[in-house]
Parts: sequence; C-alpha cells; structure tokens
Amino acid sequence: MSHLSSIFCLTICFQLLPAQEDSALFFKGYDKYMKGEWRNAEEILLQHYDSYPLSVYRPRVLYLLGEVNFKMAQYNQAIDCWNNLNSMYPESDYNIEAKMRIGDAYLELKKYRSALQIYEEVRNSRSTYEIVQEADLKIHETLYYLGEYKSLVDALYHFIDTDSDTTKSGGIIAKTMLRISRMHMKNKEYYSALALLDRLQTTYPDSPVIVEALLERANAYKLLGDNQGYKTVLLSLAAKKDTGEFCTLAMIELGNLYRSEQKYDSCLHYWSLLRNSGKYQDRALMEIAGIYEKIGQYDEAIIVLQSLISEYKESQYIIDAYLQWAGLLEKQGDYHQAIKIVREIHEKFGSSPEIFMKLGDIYYKIRDYALARENYLWASEAYKDQRDKSARALILAGDAALAMGDKKSARQDYLGAQLIAQSEQIKNIAVKRISRLD
Repeated sequence: MSHLSSIFCLTICFQLLPAQEDSALFFKGYDKYMKGEWRNAEEILLQHYDSYPLSVYRPRVLYLLGEVNFKMAQYNQAIDCWNNLNSMYPESDYNIEAKMRIGDAYLELKKYRSALQIYEEVRNSRSTYEIVQEADLKIHETLYYLGEYKSLVDALYHFIDTDSDTTKSGGIIAKTMLRISRMHMKNKEYYSALALLDRLQTTYPDSPVIVEALLERANAYKLLGDNQGYKTVLLSLAAKKDTGEFCTLAMIELGNLYRSEQKYDSCLHYWSLLRNSGKYQDRALMEIAGIYEKIGQYDEAIIVLQSLISEYKESQYIIDAYLQWAGLLEKQGDYHQAIKIVREIHEKFGSSPEIFMKLGDIYYKIRDYALARENYLWASEAYKDQRDKSARALILAGDAALAMGDKKSARQDYLGAQLIAQSEQIKNIAVKRISRLD
C-alpha cells in the first residue's frame, strides 16, 4: 500500500470514529432504558444530548428522555422533553407520538383540559388511522375524568360503540373490549363479561387478543361454577397449537380438572402431551406417576419416577420424586428398599424434615419404634418456625414412645406439641393424647 493510500485510510478512520462513539453512547443509554434503569439511562442520554448536537439520534434521545422522566413520575420534565422534540424536529417520526405522550403526562397531572386539547389535536391531525383511534380512546377516558360519563366503563363502551375497525383484527377496539371485560370480571359481573367476549369473538375473530379473551371466558365460567363451559374453552385453547404458553396452561388445567373428576385416562392424555412438550416435562412426570399410584399401578409409577430422577437431576421435584418412590415401595411392603431410597436422598441433598418424617413413618410400620421416634424428633427440630408441622412431628414421636411403653417420654413429647402448636386442632390432639396417659 502506498504512503498516500495509508494517509487516505487513516483519514477515513478518523472520520468514522466520532459516528461510532455517537452510536455506541446512544445504544448504551437505550440498553439501560430497556432494562428499566431509569437514572442510569437518563444520565447517559443527557451525556449524548450534550456531546452530539448534530446526531441523527437526537430526536430519539429527546423522546426517550421524556419517557424516562415519565417513568419516574417527573411529568413536567417529560412534557419539556417532548415539547423540545416537537419544536426542534417538527418533521421527526416521533413528533405525533411525543404529542400523545404530552397528553398522557397532563392526564397524570390531572390537568384534564390540557390533556383533552392535546388529544383532540392528534385526532384532527393527518396521522395514521391507528393513532387517531388511540387519541379518540384517550379523549373518551379524559371526558370521564371531566364528568361527561358516569363511569369509565360507560366511556369505554361509548368508544367501542361509536368507533369501528374495518379489519378482522379489531386493533384498539378489540383491545378495549378485552379491557372492559376484565373490568366486568373485577366487579364480579361475569355475565356482562361473557356477553362482551362473545361480541369480541364474533366481530373480530382474527384479533391477536382472542387467546387472552378465551382465557377470560374460561375464568368467568370457572367463577360461575359452569364446569362444562370451563372445560369447553380449555379444550379449544389446548387445540390451538399456535398459542404457545396459553396452550400449555390449558393442558395443565385440563389435566388437573380430569384428575378431580377421577377421569384418569383423560388426565393421563394431557399430562403425556406435556411430557413431550418443550416445558414442564418434570412436572408432567410427577403428575403421571401420581395417577399411576392412584389407580394402583405402582410398578409403572416407579418407572416414571426413575425417569424423572435420571433425566432431570436439577428438577425442583427431585426430592418429591424420591420420596414418592420410597412411599410406593413402602406400599408394596419393601420397607428395606424404601429406607435405602430415603437414605440416598439424605446423602445427596442433606437433611430435610420431609426425609425424617418419611423415615419415621417407615420405621413405625416395621415396629422399630426407637428409630421412628428419633426421626420424628429430628423432623420436629428441622421444621423450625413451622410450628404446627413441628408439633405434629412431636405427637408422632410421642406415639412411637407410647408404642415402646415409655409413657414418660410420650408425655414429654405431647406436652411439647401442646406448647408449640398454633392451631387449636393440633393443640386438642396433643391434649387428648395426654389425657389417655392418665
């Protein structure tokens, strides 16, 4: 490369460097804004504003500074930022959006006349259909605060009744319908919510909020005690594979519903679907094992639990899986293996009251009352601040002592349970146990 070429390349690099720094500083501030770190975002964006007066990012910086101040409830400062944006950059893409946000800031300041004036200016502007419609919605809300409507619900109903959306998606009209239905739900006006959700689904069947509307419908049926309606909506959601997490939640709820109805085949169907989905596999395995246990298929339940233990070593259900496995072995009469499994949990995960309780139960069943009492006492101590659970463990320790013929230790355990129990029911159990000793 010639000497002249080298100088030319260096000149280009020096010309690019300020632009690179400009961009880097802006996006550093934008990153803080997106993370909700308002103070840090404000500091960096103000630095950018002072350092790069000719930057292409300057209108956006002013807009974001307004947003940061709004988030920090500094509404007057937010208005100043957005007014500066509109006066300095009247042709900016952020101009109308900033104007709308000025109206929002006035609304927060309870300056309703000022907010109304701004929203009316936006509605009468040559802006996009969506922004004009949003401004009209804001006008209705502001008029409610000015006493033009008896309630916010009335104002919102007037908006959806007088505005319309020519597309099947419904835009802001559909979103407002969903919003009103949620307000009805909050007020326990379930039939009004269902009627509006019917209207939403019929008028705007392709709206992005239809899935959320289905969830609201399901909740309304559930609160009304309409199990058939509830189930029908859940089945509809579960069949919509494109609804992602909503489909998954519907399948979980269907699994729980069919289990409560003791329809175990249907219950297994939905938990098996979740077993093969992208999430909740470990929970699905626990549920499947529980169903197998309910219908007496203990060997199948153990196989499922072993799969969970081997495949999901970091699962939150891992200890529960071991304990359930031990419980199944206990039901099959294999107490030696059950104790071995519980001790394995103890070695792998350390002490927990549930482990001691399970060992206490097993030893009690095989009439090793001394070890049963010892584990119940450890469980009582391990429960610490969970006083009722600790008291229950002490009552069981007393039962084990009594089974050995040690009335003195039994009395001591029952008295301890009576002293620490918070529940009157548990206190009464301890008192009854003591009375039997006299």
